[in-house]
Amino acid sequence: MRIFDIARIASKTLKGRWAAVPIAAAAISMFCLCYAGAIITTVGEEKSKPYELSVAGGSGKLTDENIAGVSKLPGVCAVTPAIDVPAKIAIGERSAELVLSGIRASYLSGGLENGVMFPEESVMPYIVLNKAALGKFSNSGREDEAEDESGTENGDTASADTPETDALNSSATIQLDEVTVTAKICGILADGKAAAPEAYISLSAAKQLLFLNGESAAYSRAKARVKDMGEAARVSESIEALGLIVENPNGEIQAKWDRESNEMVYLMITGVFCLICLAVLLTMLKKVSLLEHGGSWSALIWTGFREKDIRRVFIFQSFFISCIGTMAGLLISLSLPSFLPQELNEKSVFMLNIPFLAAVVCAGVNILAGTTAMFGRKFADD
Repeated sequence: MRIFDIARIASKTLKGRWAAVPIAAAAISMFCLCYAGAIITTVGEEKSKPYELSVAGGSGKLTDENIAGVSKLPGVCAVTPAIDVPAKIAIGERSAELVLSGIRASYLSGGLENGVMFPEESVMPYIVLNKAALGKFSNSGREDEAEDESGTENGDTASADTPETDALNSSATIQLDEVTVTAKICGILADGKAAAPEAYISLSAAKQLLFLNGESAAYSRAKARVKDMGEAARVSESIEALGLIVENPNGEIQAKWDRESNEMVYLMITGVFCLICLAVLLTMLKKVSLLEHGGSWSALIWTGFREKDIRRVFIFQSFFISCIGTMAGLLISLSLPSFLPQELNEKSVFMLNIPFLAAVVCAGVNILAGTTAMFGRKFADD
């Protein structure tokens, strides 16, 4: 018998009241598996991003030797000692209170949006700023006027008055407690999300500034870039084993990953349980149909309808039910975030976007689990 005829018989003999429960099981399974896949994809992408650790000395001071030890740890891409120099930086009439971080030039290599990196050794300090730091500059001569006219804070009005094209390659002055030094803005860093103001100079320039100001030029801390966030916890433990202190491990992010992983396990268990229920319900649907319409099936056999064709009818019915439930579950998964409040964006896994690949894989598993429930058993045994 032709496949088209078998499919038509399957659709006509399918009872809606018996199909509702397996459709619901398929929909719940699809919903749970889709969000489990979304969690796996999202956590995997977050763990693959580079991460920066801040390292401080333990019982002693940071030295080039223990910093070199950090650079040899597996998972560490780059390390630099850092010297923090709080200073007031002025560009023309604009000024800002910033912390200049003296680091190795190679540590920031490739992160510039405009300009060039500062030279490693130079008498005059060269400064690299990010856009958030540029927004901190205010025109001291127009502070009162800006407040009176716009009623806004200086930092908010400054970003519009301090375009990077004006700051780039401009002369600047660095004012410390005891000394004022001429400098130059040589590069602009690209900002990430929620970027904090950042200003960088070379290690040699930072040491010279502190020396002129009569302060110690010891390393304040070290920066260690880890190849991905998933390695941050392990690398932090390795750094602490060297007698150093990791000041900002990704504890909050790790807790978020652990919470989402637990939710993923619950969703997977629920989804697999619903898949088992789907297979059992479809098998029961087959038995009920054979009991209720046993005479009709026997008459079809007498007219030349083979047991193989009857099995195909039930396979088509299972395929229809699995497809309908899968589409319903997918539709609910895609539309649910639009009905949830935006306040849950960072708290609920149900605000995650369903990746296309995860949706395709989950749909395939759902439909396969439903249709294979009809294979492997002989019609005569039923």
